[in-house]
This record gives sequence, structure tokens and C-alpha cells, in this order.
Amino acid sequence: MPVIGITSGVDYKKEVGWLGLKYIEAILAAGGLPLVLPNLPPDKAPEVLSVLQGVLLSGGGDLGSFYLKENPHPSLGEIDPKRDAFELALILEALRVNKPVLGICRGAQVLAVVSGGRIIQHLEDNSPSRIQHNQIAPRWYSSHKVEIAER
Repeated sequence: MPVIGITSGVDYKKEVGWLGLKYIEAILAAGGLPLVLPNLPPDKAPEVLSVLQGVLLSGGGDLGSFYLKENPHPSLGEIDPKRDAFELALILEALRVNKPVLGICRGAQVLAVVSGGRIIQHLEDNSPSRIQHNQIAPRWYSSHKVEIAER
């Protein structure tokens, strides 16, 4: 049974870690053993990866604009510098040792940054179609199409 590490968020005001149960349920349904990862110091990434067969970068708050090489957009939400640093180190190490990685929402943004890609801090300012990105519907319901274009 492959051990899959899942990154998690922190509510510093309440002093609790958090992770949506759907991530854990999905890993179990796929035959894996989920291991919820706290935000550790970045230098722990190699040790953490030594016990994992893969990594799932979960969704969460905004990635710090520092990593985008931009100033913070006025609509930037709450950021977690400890989570940013750990996840970036974890993914750099995972890629170095060729471990599988899946990024969901925020996790996809972390993967884009690690890969040298660019993300837009505030979609509403940069979207020609002006679609509603943050849906007002159950989270499982698709609200808009996504097209991926080869460059």
C-alpha cells in the first residue's frame, strides 16, 4: 500500500491544523495510505520524502506573492509563509528524486511556481471572459470550463 503524503493548512488563531476529509478519502479509495503532513521546516523535506511514495499538495490559501516575484495584489488573501516554504522544498525534492506529485487548486499553483511557470494573483482583473471563478454552488459542482492550450 503506497504511503501518500498530503500537505495541510494551519489556523494559527485557533492553533489547529486542517485538511478536508475528501483528500484522505480519495487516497484511501485509490488504495493508498494517507499521511497528513504538517508544515515542517524546509530542511525536513528529504527525510519526509524518504517514507512516501507520492505527494498530494492540497488546496488552501494564497501563495505568497514573494514567490511570484511580484508585489501583493490588493485582493491577496491570507498567506502562510511556513506552508509556502515547506511545500516548495517538498516539491523540489520530490522532483529531484522522481516521486509522483499531484497538486489541487493551491497545490497546482505551487507546482506552477516550482516549474518556472507564472500564475495570476487575481483572476478577475486578468480574465477576458470575466467568468465567476469562486462559484456560489456546492464545491463538487462544476462551474466553468477550463481549456489547456499548448505553447
